[in-house]
Amino acid sequence: MGLNSNLSSEKTYRICPVGAIPGGEAYLLLTPGRQALIDTGYSFCAPELARNIRTQLGNQRLDYIILTHSHYDHASGCPVCCRQFPEAVVIAGKKAAQVFAKPSARAAMARMNAHAAARLGLEPDGDRLEGLRVDRIVEEGDRIDFGDFSLAVYETPGHTKCSLAFFSPENGLLISSETLGLPMGKGLNKPGYLIGYQMTIDSIRKIQALQPEELLIPHNGLYQEEEPGAFLEQSLFWAERIKDMVVERYQQGASQEDIVRSFQDIYFYQKIGRVQIEEAFLLNASIMVRMLLKECLGVTLDSKPAF
Repeated sequence: MGLNSNLSSEKTYRICPVGAIPGGEAYLLLTPGRQALIDTGYSFCAPELARNIRTQLGNQRLDYIILTHSHYDHASGCPVCCRQFPEAVVIAGKKAAQVFAKPSARAAMARMNAHAAARLGLEPDGDRLEGLRVDRIVEEGDRIDFGDFSLAVYETPGHTKCSLAFFSPENGLLISSETLGLPMGKGLNKPGYLIGYQMTIDSIRKIQALQPEELLIPHNGLYQEEEPGAFLEQSLFWAERIKDMVVERYQQGASQEDIVRSFQDIYFYQKIGRVQIEEAFLLNASIMVRMLLKECLGVTLDSKPAF
């Protein structure tokens, strides 16, 4: 997956990677009218993110901070960015705002940030999650104005309830959400569902109908391996294939732990282990397995993580 910050001259925008470290990716969308930060990565490296943003912006102002969803590796750097760029309007969904308002959710985000920092041999960041907020709540059908073009908001639940994608019909640019999956290379896509299988399928099909021409994927950057339509087809394929694997293994007598390990064997050791802490991966995998078995078979497993 390549990152390209030098798009062809006919485009009216540029996308620049500004994330501080792998796993905490963030991107600047630079246009003649307005500038937006897409996601904010971890909190413990947010000062470096802010420096990267200033380098790319120069004398321009940061107009928007757009959050694709509320998870710690996408939203935790937001308070630091708000303090560094007080003019920026934070944009996210209603459910993300509700998550940020919960002390228990912020505590969980702080804990995951501390684990990620420890994995890199860095110090935890103290109270940098203080001030986590949403200034403008958006929903399906809303538009974010950039002057020469706009981004239409699409609700894409499946990874989280608050997952959003953004599409510019003028440019064919889609800013994806993790609900639509993540490419792992060589035709392998990782499903993004955590809260619902069918809603994920519905979200992918809704975005397919837009027929995007260019695709920005969280954690991956501008997708350049093949056409966006092919990526979305693969996302549907792997969403169904992993669902079938989970259901079949459970019916064959495999434990929740064994099923999670099978998922880990497919994805974690391929690529994800280099950028995501194992605790977070296993937690998400356990949630995914429980969700699939409950939705597909009506089976309710222990709510505790498998590991």
